[in-house]
Amino acid sequence: MTTAYYFSMSIRSMGHREYTRRAALQSIGFGAIGSMAASPGMAQENSGPPDGHRPTDRLQFVEADPDSGFNFPYWLATPESVRSPPVPLLVTMNSAHPGQTNPGGPDEPTPLSKRARSQITSFDQVGVWASEQLGVPQLVPVFPMPNSTHRITQIDRESMLIEGTDLERVDRQLLRMTEHARQEILADTEMHDQLLLWGNSSAGVAAEHMAVLHPGEIMASAVSGTGGVVTLPLETLDSHTLKYPIGVADLEAITGSPFDTEAFDAVNKFYILGAHDTHNLLKFQVPGELPGVWADPAVYETAKAVYGRHMAEDRLPRCQIAFEKAGVSAQFRIYPEMTHDPELAGPDVLEFLRRSIAGEEVSGMGQRLRLPFDRTVALESVEPMVGDQLDFAVSGEYPPPVGLVKYTWAVDDGRSASGPEAAFRFERAGDYDVTLTMETAHGQVADRGMSLMARGDAFGAYQYEVAPPRPEILIGQSVLIEITVTNVGAVTGDRRLELHVDGERTGGADSRGIVLDPGGSQRIPFAHRFLETGTYEVSVPPAYEQTIQVDPRQTQSAKPPSSTASSDDPLQTDGRSAQTPGFGLLAALAGIGVGVGYRLVRDSSDSG
Repeated sequence: MTTAYYFSMSIRSMGHREYTRRAALQSIGFGAIGSMAASPGMAQENSGPPDGHRPTDRLQFVEADPDSGFNFPYWLATPESVRSPPVPLLVTMNSAHPGQTNPGGPDEPTPLSKRARSQITSFDQVGVWASEQLGVPQLVPVFPMPNSTHRITQIDRESMLIEGTDLERVDRQLLRMTEHARQEILADTEMHDQLLLWGNSSAGVAAEHMAVLHPGEIMASAVSGTGGVVTLPLETLDSHTLKYPIGVADLEAITGSPFDTEAFDAVNKFYILGAHDTHNLLKFQVPGELPGVWADPAVYETAKAVYGRHMAEDRLPRCQIAFEKAGVSAQFRIYPEMTHDPELAGPDVLEFLRRSIAGEEVSGMGQRLRLPFDRTVALESVEPMVGDQLDFAVSGEYPPPVGLVKYTWAVDDGRSASGPEAAFRFERAGDYDVTLTMETAHGQVADRGMSLMARGDAFGAYQYEVAPPRPEILIGQSVLIEITVTNVGAVTGDRRLELHVDGERTGGADSRGIVLDPGGSQRIPFAHRFLETGTYEVSVPPAYEQTIQVDPRQTQSAKPPSSTASSDDPLQTDGRSAQTPGFGLLAALAGIGVGVGYRLVRDSSDSG
């Protein structure tokens, strides 16, 4: 007989605080989810972008120039003070909504052109603020978005496959825009031959895609609000083939050039996510209804399996592990108080880009993210009985994280086991702590634990050892059941044992009260005579249960089981006992579990 307890996972919900833009700047967080202090060298300024706009005399609208390789216009802005050369150009992809196709111009304020203009003029935009603070020019293209199937401003898979229209290879068109700006408009300034990239939301997706597609052209890329999803520098992961934009397996087929791992590793990369960001760019919906980057159902299903469901708990930590597996450096950071608005991360973005321009180390900008399995687990209270075997197993709704290779179970009495499953028996009453430690190949460790109290009957801790009879006897022969009861607990216990036949108590001498001090033991015999043939269920709860067959075809010459009972047993019929010599069985009665989930197995006595 088995009793099972199952437990489900719950995700810890962090309290969400409302912030005004000014108040937010006074409470910048530098830790991961939970409590993490600022890393050494992180930007410590509690200030962000000022209010207002850039003066219009520092803005320039550049018309489309197909002869120069770009079919759409762009905006270019110069800072109030330009830094010492060589000066890198900061690029931010424009944002657009499906159906916005008219790029407009300075004298034609269409929705598309107004959005792009805001991205290069408003000081509450992190990119504008960074451009002014770092003294670097900023470029924002004005790409349209004809429909929801092709997310042009994300440089998604469907966009990369466009041929024969003005929207073919917008990634290359963006590079031609930057070349045009540096050579034609900024010709009097010594410009760096590599670019800085910044973007939030769809613009962030475009920025991180540009670093994958053209790593040799990029000095540094800082992105935020991508839903915890970034392109992985791998062709395969576990059993999955990673097509673009999940990975780089088919990048050569799409672009004509293989992925350059070495050049990509040389790019400074900063991937940012707000713990309260709900802007989910990988929505778990019906594949046929998905637009843009996940329009291909097969790619969408792979994305779900590789990245996971939750942005902060699953996706960005898995991306970090995948980058480490590929041997590619990158900085990952989750801001505990930040939403989809990246303003809280603004000072760190500025510092990251400043260090990149100066050639300084940026590794201190990131943090070790929590593992996908490192969640709060809700466990019900269970009190096992002494003598119970507890079977533990890692389980739960979520797939295991990439690189999880080691499980270690430990009981605070010194016992331990390894592997995703373990079993422990608790022979004495008292409190126990059980801990599961999970570790990845990259050295990330997370612990999960619980406490339990093993208890006995009536405040004692009774353990039973049973010597059962043979399962077949003669008519008129007695069944003798001997049960040795031991109190293995720390206090005196009081328990009553009763003999049952077919679920009914037999009464009389077949009911015994047992009072035992700690360490005490007593042998209790039970006997019953059967006068009719048939099959009977005989039990002494909770210690023993067995099916007995009374067979009239047995002869008196058959040798019934021997007995250790005294020869003056009033129910003995032929000088022999109705008990087999022999084996004892510990009745297992209990349960606990730990970790991501657990199952309690409660075993009854062997039926012989």
